[in-house]
Amino acid sequence: MRYLTYILLLAVILLTSSCVKELAADSPTVKGKTAAKNNVALTGKWKLVESLLDPGDGSGKWLPVTTSTTFELNTDGTTSGTTFTDYVSYAVTDSVTLAFKRADATIQNYLFVISNDTLSMSPNGPIRCIEGCGIKFKKE
Repeated sequence: MRYLTYILLLAVILLTSSCVKELAADSPTVKGKTAAKNNVALTGKWKLVESLLDPGDGSGKWLPVTTSTTFELNTDGTTSGTTFTDYVSYAVTDSVTLAFKRADATIQNYLFVISNDTLSMSPNGPIRCIEGCGIKFKKE
């Protein structure tokens, strides 16, 4: 019985260690996982295309933006562009959270998801939306 336990434990260890995902060379990583889905890298230039504002009753809809702003997530962790001018750097803190840092070292977190060529983000602390809100970007 003792040997059977050791063999089962060894089999579980071998099976779980063989489930490691391969990463694209240009994908930012988070604890060994790719931060981007559908092979679209998080780094690069993004154009603001839609915003969501909800008055608090669940009736909010994604609407096209009337301005043309962009932001860039550089491979060295810095940011640039005309959308988030206060942010100077960013870090991927886990598979769903981006942390943006201002020059005064304050940090704003955003939940994010990439689907096809669209990056959707919503503030997640310390500033949050009481009602639903969010922004969408397209990869340029």
